[in-house]
This record gives sequence, C-alpha cells and structure tokens, in this order.
Amino acid sequence: MLDSEFRWFVPQKIESDNKFKFAAKWWAYRRYASRWYHILSMVIASAPLEVTSYARVRIHSLRARLLDEGNLVGGAKPIPDYLVKAGWLVDDCPEWCRVTYTQDRAPKDARGTWIGIDYGKP
Repeated sequence: MLDSEFRWFVPQKIESDNKFKFAAKWWAYRRYASRWYHILSMVIASAPLEVTSYARVRIHSLRARLLDEGNLVGGAKPIPDYLVKAGWLVDDCPEWCRVTYTQDRAPKDARGTWIGIDYGKP
C-alpha cells in the first residue's frame, strides 16, 4: 500500500478525536493510547539501530467512514508517540520528522492502518 523504506499494517482503526475532546474523557484517551501502544509493540519492534536523521512518516487509514482532517490527526497521535518511544523517530517535532495523514474507504476485511517511515533529507 505505501511505498516506504519501512512499512507496517496494523489491523486497528483510528478513532475520531471527537471522542476525547472534553476534559471529562481524558481517561478514555489514555486507554485508547495504551491500546495503540500495546498493538504497535506487537507489530513494530524496537528500532534496529539508533536513529539520528530526519524522518518522513506516513499514516494511511483504511476505514468505512472518512474523518475530517483534524479528527484523523488527533486520533492518530498515539502512533508517532509510540514511534518515538520505540526509537524509530528522534522526536515527533517538525525539526526531526514530518507526519502525513491520509485515508480511504475500504471494505470490512481490509480496514486498518498503514504506517510507513522514510529517512533522509526533509
């Protein structure tokens, strides 16, 4: 699906950020992020080498109903956070990486999230 140096398919749907917008639901976001960390730790191992270069991350969501851009980005936030924690990214700030979010409709058996990383110049 993605033409990247490193790529993985995660059979997990990105939820809308609207689910976690309000202060009363901070616990729901923590549970959601923990679930993503757990799934990603099973699919994506720790980085094989120490990463010291700029990265381009692509997150492509395959889902039944498309989200608006803000909700897609907010719902996918645990992914770059995990990539930093696992050593695949130096940091998720603009100085060290650019994250691109895309989405398409997909049939039920093909839903999930593609994650791709390319290293090199910005």
